[in-house]
Amino acid sequence: AYLYARNMIWPEVGRRYLESFDKARECRHLRPTLFSGSHASSASKTLPALNLQHLLQMTDNTGMLQHAVYGVPNYSEGYSTDDNARALAFAVMLDEAGEDRLADVPGLTTRYMAFLWHSYNPENNRFRNFMGFDRRWMEEVGSPDCNGRVLQALGTVLGRARPEDLRGVALRLFEATPARVTWWILA
Repeated sequence: AYLYARNMIWPEVGRRYLESFDKARECRHLRPTLFSGSHASSASKTLPALNLQHLLQMTDNTGMLQHAVYGVPNYSEGYSTDDNARALAFAVMLDEAGEDRLADVPGLTTRYMAFLWHSYNPENNRFRNFMGFDRRWMEEVGSPDCNGRVLQALGTVLGRARPEDLRGVALRLFEATPARVTWWILA
């Protein structure tokens, strides 16, 4: 495996990623079953009660705040798109599992998705990452890692979310990104 990885060249890695993305687009109507039904109900019998208090404390009307000092949100650090992408994927999986301890899961998924929508910069077809607490973007382009995290969250929404409007927004953002993904991987 080491020899194979050492001899791997980036254009080949890029080609394989693009094949994977194309396959995901072709199969987007199929829903995974890994985190649903019997898996979720059997896990809930053995796991401690889920405590979502910190998630709720870190989320305001804009989205997920980036950092905390102990358990207190640190407003001076603002928001990050990749944290909102993680929160979106988590909230979608909570909803899929039928997690009834959090009555506002649909509100959270909508809020996190709205943050991702707002983070998209159509001028350069990339997602911004850092936003100050004053709701101003601190950069025009986020890192490739941030953009990849958004695509991962959008894939989770497309494959697992129940609300049609949430999937519709995810699809629009996901389909707006192919040229950018190709550039990152092959550059």
